[in-house]
Amino acid sequence: KSTGNFLTLADALEKFSADGMRLALADAGDGVEDANFVETMADAGILRLYAFLEWVKEMIAGRDTLRTGPPNSYVDKVFLNDMDHYINQTYENYRQMMFKEALRTGFFEFQAARDKYRELCGANGMHRDLVFRFIEAQILILSPICPHICEHVWFLLGKEGSIMKARWPQTGEVDETLLKSSQYLMDAVHDFRIRLKQFHTAASKGKKKGENPDATISNGTIQGTVWIAKSFPPWQATILTTLQDLHRKHGGLPDNKVVATELKDKPELKKYMKKVMPFAQAMREKVERSGIDALNTTTEFDEKKILEENQQYLLSTLDLGSVELKFNDEASDKIKEECCPGQPFIVFSFAQSVLHSAGAGDNL
Repeated sequence: KSTGNFLTLADALEKFSADGMRLALADAGDGVEDANFVETMADAGILRLYAFLEWVKEMIAGRDTLRTGPPNSYVDKVFLNDMDHYINQTYENYRQMMFKEALRTGFFEFQAARDKYRELCGANGMHRDLVFRFIEAQILILSPICPHICEHVWFLLGKEGSIMKARWPQTGEVDETLLKSSQYLMDAVHDFRIRLKQFHTAASKGKKKGENPDATISNGTIQGTVWIAKSFPPWQATILTTLQDLHRKHGGLPDNKVVATELKDKPELKKYMKKVMPFAQAMREKVERSGIDALNTTTEFDEKKILEENQQYLLSTLDLGSVELKFNDEASDKIKEECCPGQPFIVFSFAQSVLHSAGAGDNL
């Protein structure tokens, strides 16, 4: 009452609808603490459900315009794998009665996987079979929380009986390497966008100062060169190997004091002592986000192949005229320092002059 969000059940249903209220309550928390009911979440939930319903209607109406044939492209495989991954996670969350987590994996992240697939498909369009598998799986795994809209979509799909009597969707074995490769692609593109923004800023400043007067920023005038590392520089590989050993010994990464003590006597690190602990700290943060695999000295997938298969996506999402993929063994020492396995580095250029992304340094 003190926060002004007290509602009777009848008031809540009138204001947010049954499914909107159930969604907000599921999102209110799983722990023993007081539930955190947020009205803005209820409003946003209704809009999300409405947007999903309208999208389903569009897909049904445009069914014949969707792509057909074998769903065997990289992005098709990623989407199918993502669906299986989130379906399995949602099942476990329901089994443990963690409804906030079930809503996260079974609706928010499931919808995000659809959005990623749509973006990666680009002009090729989404595959019809995968779109309708997504719709059916979405309503099945969301139905315990939002049964009314799920029942309605079940009816729109022409299914017999009630969704309440339908079985949980079947899944195949989840390919963890495929999950990692798709996350690698999205992380790389995110970094490329940041660097492209820095490139535009540098180009604009140069033009104001009278530099590069013939260059213009418009469609197709910028090209990108993506540098891919086959291995870490020796000093970084030494740090990673040491961190792996410490992780095994302590059951996790120890304090930075212990790490620093372990690294300070390594002869191969003496030239790089100013960079050692910042790199070790960056790796610690990656482990916290991604797990112990972040300390691997190589990736489990072919980075160049992933980027080649999605080259058209890179061109369209970054609005480039061309993009070239190269290994960093033919790059300058500065570029070799900037990229490492799992973290490609991009340099943007005009046809006649090269401007580097901010922070990349000069004379790359």
